Amino acid sequence: MQFFNYLTSFLLLGAVSASAIPVAEPVANAIAEPYTEAFPEPIAFPEESLDLPQVESSVTKTAVVMFTEKITKLSFDLRVTVEGTTPFNVLIRAPSIVLSFRNIVRDIILVIPDLAGNPFNAADAKDIVVVLTKFVEVHQQLLNVVIGKRGVLASFGGGFLEPVRLVLVTLEAIVDSFAFSLIKLIPTESVAANGQFAKLKVTVRKTITVYTSK
Repeated sequence: MQFFNYLTSFLLLGAVSASAIPVAEPVANAIAEPYTEAFPEPIAFPEESLDLPQVESSVTKTAVVMFTEKITKLSFDLRVTVEGTTPFNVLIRAPSIVLSFRNIVRDIILVIPDLAGNPFNAADAKDIVVVLTKFVEVHQQLLNVVIGKRGVLASFGGGFLEPVRLVLVTLEAIVDSFAFSLIKLIPTESVAANGQFAKLKVTVRKTITVYTSK
């Protein structure tokens, strides 16, 4: 529990509230006004775990699949946002990108305690690996787009590079914990699952390196 409290506290540093994100898009081809709004108060993450359907204190395959698909959808939507980020809207989009990454991290933190119980049978384990493979694929696509947008996010003094780097460092640690808990539930597919998480880790580290370099 201390580990999760530490990570949650880490997330609170420099958190970006959705209230700081203007709704309206800037006029096409118009130079954005300098970003003057101060970052709001940190996000208060809930302490309780997600209310996943469980049977005898053991998480179900359906719950694992639904959660993994949920995070996959969030990552897909974030990729669309990052792809649409330009020098004309970066001052609006960049805070939204950081906040979306933080929300993904938060949701993974909350679900990890629920990944407990008896291991799944071989058939269920295979089904979980299928959605895990898609999860990794979509996350790699997102991270590759983030890498490609470094130049845009470095605009206006590069003030958004460090928030992105920090949230990626946290994402790497949380995904490692998620992998450890999930793989214990699918021992018959541990090799396949480890392979997927290893591929994702390579991409996360590559992205962190890009955002660390000057």
